[in-house]
Amino acid sequence: LNGVRIHACTQDVLRHLSAAEAAREDKDTASKGPGSDRMSRLASHLPGQRCAYPLFPPAPGACVDASLSRHLSLEKTPDVLVLPSDLQPFARVVGDNVDKRFVAVNPGRLAKGNIGGTLAHVYVSEGAPEPGASGVQAHSVHSRARVDIVRI
Repeated sequence: LNGVRIHACTQDVLRHLSAAEAAREDKDTASKGPGSDRMSRLASHLPGQRCAYPLFPPAPGACVDASLSRHLSLEKTPDVLVLPSDLQPFARVVGDNVDKRFVAVNPGRLAKGNIGGTLAHVYVSEGAPEPGASGVQAHSVHSRARVDIVRI
């Protein structure tokens, strides 16, 4: 969308990854980079595994057809990764490498029972021209994106 690569997955992959996560590497808090919290770590599994649903076998109750798994591949890291989940809504910049950073968004659920839930407004401003180049936009979407989580 206007040069911004967006990926969305309707399956609650964050909850499934959270339940399946067996171990994690604890590092010194001084060496933690941007996006070193639990939700960022869970979201980073998708581009890290190059798959929209990196669990096999799928979690019980997941609507994932293994014969169509080739459609779940992520060839490139998305700029914005939208992962609706029952977990706490969030928006974070994820990734240690500047070239591989992306914005992970959990807008939550729009409706929770008989009451309203949450949604996300994602704004990406136009990139500034790079120095010395005419009309070329800087692509670092993570530095020019704004996400508002709104309760309804």
